[in-house]
Amino acid sequence: MQSLKEDDFYNSILDKRKAIMSLIYNFVFFFTLLLITLISFKRIHVFAKMYDSFESGFQIFGLEFYFISLFLILIIDISLLCYILYFEIKNKEWLDNLKKITSKLDIFKFIFQCFSILLFIMVFFFNPCTISGDSMNPTFKNNQRIICTDFLYEPKKGDVITFDASDYNTPNKAIYIKRIVAVEGDIINYDANMFFVNGKYEKRQGVSINEFNNIVNGLEKKDYNGIVGYKIPKNELVVLGDNRENSWDSGEFKNKDNRGTIYKKDIFGKVIFRLNPFKIY
Repeated sequence: MQSLKEDDFYNSILDKRKAIMSLIYNFVFFFTLLLITLISFKRIHVFAKMYDSFESGFQIFGLEFYFISLFLILIIDISLLCYILYFEIKNKEWLDNLKKITSKLDIFKFIFQCFSILLFIMVFFFNPCTISGDSMNPTFKNNQRIICTDFLYEPKKGDVITFDASDYNTPNKAIYIKRIVAVEGDIINYDANMFFVNGKYEKRQGVSINEFNNIVNGLEKKDYNGIVGYKIPKNELVVLGDNRENSWDSGEFKNKDNRGTIYKKDIFGKVIFRLNPFKIY
């Protein structure tokens, strides 16, 4: 009989420890999620602009809904921990009441965890978006769906990227998709109505002298080991649409340096898949 009472006592202690550890785990998980969200607020907002259906959902609920939910969960967890502490001090039983309370919240927490993990994957690893416009014809066409990522990504000449144009003088403060034709350290030049990168003829032409001058505004033309031209500054890129006759790109952009390049920090991701029809890039 004494042994059964001891077993019940130890089982009660074990159950209490599990309940407390569960609350602490939830608190750490959602607090970390809140910090990641705050740090990455701009990226999440850009993602919402990229993906029309996702943006529509956020227009209904708003990012505020997400923040409020996180805060509520954290407040509930802190309150429950304080509740446990209070009754422990008073030497009163609290486990049964805690189980009744948390059982009603477990489903909501599970759904929110799943949503948060899915959001995290879509924002930071595999970003879906929809092509709007014809600037990348024939490579990408209007309304085609693509997947892009910037996970461990380093820009390379020839890559197709998406980037946030909110801080540039573009007609739409939106997300653009373009091809990188020159990265930092590359030498670009314009001669005989042709565009050159590192002394080589760029196969996709369509850049006027005025557009080229806008790209290199403020840069000095020099001889770089036998290649005469303008050197792309650090952390800057030249991007152009494949459909040069119908593309708003580096020929028209102006960044804060009044130059027609985009900053590396504004890249949202490199295109890795096209969904319809499917193709890997």
